[in-house]
Amino acid sequence: MNIGIVGLSHQGLVYMSFLSKLNFKIVGLDTNKNLINDLKKNFVSIDTQAEPSIQKTLKKNKKKIKFTNNFKEIVNCNFLLVTEDVKILPDGSKNETKVLDLIKIASKNIKTNTNFIILSQVSVGFAYKIKNLVKNKKNINILNSPDILTIGQALRDLEEKKIFIVGLSNTKLAKNKNIKNFFSK
Repeated sequence: MNIGIVGLSHQGLVYMSFLSKLNFKIVGLDTNKNLINDLKKNFVSIDTQAEPSIQKTLKKNKKKIKFTNNFKEIVNCNFLLVTEDVKILPDGSKNETKVLDLIKIASKNIKTNTNFIILSQVSVGFAYKIKNLVKNKKNINILNSPDILTIGQALRDLEEKKIFIVGLSNTKLAKNKNIKNFFSK
């Protein structure tokens, strides 16, 4: 199964590390070319320096991982994990623009029935924005799994996690074979 990770902030790199250990093939995507180049060279970013276990795991599983800013690389991905951090503004509101922009770019390059799992800390109702954005373009499945990872121990926390809370855009998705297989793994 091929997984695309859209947004290579701390959360994206943690999930990339975790999923690479489970033998998924992963494409890490971001629009920041400097970040992509740093990750390609030495798996180094501010986030991998804050949590060395991420860098170690990425290096160990490098044959299963590809970093790119070419969103055409996700055409064969069954799942896209949207992991870009949401910017919190001084007044406490959220700026979800970058998350939405990444989804816009990604949605142009996916196959029909791709599963989008939103892991970013977006506002309630964000999935409807995505549905309206891609309406009549692609039939996509939207899942939302809000998660807060602790910097410095996030990979360990994720590995030890026993329960994942997932919201579905359609109740029929609970019976979807690919989705069941992904979460059971």
